[in-house]
Amino acid sequence: MDRVFEYYVSMLPLSERYLEYENFAFDHISADKTLTNALGNNLEFHPVKLMFTAMGICTKGTMRLRLNLTEYELHENDIIVILPDTIIDKAQWSDDLNITTVYLKEISISHPLFSNIALRYQKHLSNSPWFLKCPHTEVVDILRICEISRNIISNDGMYYKRELLSDYMHAIAVYLLNAFKRNADRQEESRNLPRQSQLLLTFQNLVRQHYMKHRDVAFYANKMCITPKYLSIVIKQTSGRRAIDWIRDFVILDAKAMILSGNYTMQQISDTLHFANPSFFGKYFKEAVGCSPGAFAETMQRW
Repeated sequence: MDRVFEYYVSMLPLSERYLEYENFAFDHISADKTLTNALGNNLEFHPVKLMFTAMGICTKGTMRLRLNLTEYELHENDIIVILPDTIIDKAQWSDDLNITTVYLKEISISHPLFSNIALRYQKHLSNSPWFLKCPHTEVVDILRICEISRNIISNDGMYYKRELLSDYMHAIAVYLLNAFKRNADRQEESRNLPRQSQLLLTFQNLVRQHYMKHRDVAFYANKMCITPKYLSIVIKQTSGRRAIDWIRDFVILDAKAMILSGNYTMQQISDTLHFANPSFFGKYFKEAVGCSPGAFAETMQRW
């Protein structure tokens, strides 16, 4: 498979367990060449932007991912949901890894019951990824729903697959929202995070949402109702990195993914990331990476 930098459902390497119907796809991945083909070996040099929603349920082994500059480690009974436009630039896994996966080309919360529940967690749901630790019994329930969904897709005599699959996906979503509530309740009870750590998490979430339009520390400080100087001090002390570096790295990761995808002109990348023109974008990129966007693309093609 050619190296992929914007990753769509249609680009997934097909395994014997892969099943797809309209908006839904189900698979099972393990620590073999299939996973290597899916993610590649050089993500730190070639970040991948996921263009669909992916849910992974870890049933065995461990996997480390860096998503939107934050590292996550999956263990047995952990569930991760990665939303579209999430950038992956690191992936490592154990030799015994097993993950059940669900892919959605589009995500919908139109079901009345689901949308009413989702509104309560709107702030959390906008952040990718969702990383959830679930009781084994709930993981077993979700896996059963996935298997029933696979059976529905395979049943040639089933005329209402779309309706059934939609309801089963909403059932899974409610399990995930239940995990959100459990985590939120824990945070309310403990409130153990120091204020500076809370500010760092808030800042990182805001950068994920706004880095395409806003690269000024003052914008994020204003959102957080603190001064830019105080925000800069807190972020540096808490993370060891400057606030402006966090913002820059999000911008550059996305720029690299777009450049290497081959699907965008420099003008389109500049417009997407809200630079005044390609010249300003090129200067910003060169200061961060050490070479121009064009030179970067040429180097990676030869690499």
